[in-house]
Amino acid sequence: MGAVAVHRDHQGGHMKGGKLVRRTVSPQQAAILQLAIANYRKAKKLMKAWEDETERLMELEATHKS
Repeated sequence: MGAVAVHRDHQGGHMKGGKLVRRTVSPQQAAILQLAIANYRKAKKLMKAWEDETERLMELEATHKS
């Protein structure tokens, strides 16, 4: 899933094939899209934190075995 933006005028936009694709969505669809975007960003941050912690633990374990 690429980045999606929803603006006040209820136009949504995303990149497709290197080009910006826009479409108008209903206010209800815009609200759902904004929630989905927020959830996606939160999930990305959580995955990054998990990756960082995993790397830290692996380095710590390797240090103890040396």
